[in-house]
Amino acid sequence: MNKHHITVAQSSLCLWVNQDQYSAKEEIYARAGLVETACRITLLAFDELEHDYTSIRRYTLAQDATTVEHLLISHLSRNARDRGDFTLDREIGYAITTDPIGHRRPATTLAG
Repeated sequence: MNKHHITVAQSSLCLWVNQDQYSAKEEIYARAGLVETACRITLLAFDELEHDYTSIRRYTLAQDATTVEHLLISHLSRNARDRGDFTLDREIGYAITTDPIGHRRPATTLAG
């Protein structure tokens, strides 16, 4: 896939947890897979034409957070950007990644 000149090379399932949740169960999460610092970014914007709010939430590795924030803001109308009719919140946590999707074993069922 390619959007905003970003290429997805490999897809994986991740679990995002905030810092407090991770700290409370670090021993368990650390064994679950690859742990990387990641952010949950929430953009709340007021659409003047629709007289309604839009909420967008994205998860990204911490080193890419500023780029993702700029991309989200770039989708707002110039009027909304100039007037500051939006809020942007970045919450730091962790992405816990297991095996890539293509390497997963088929699901098993319990015999009853």
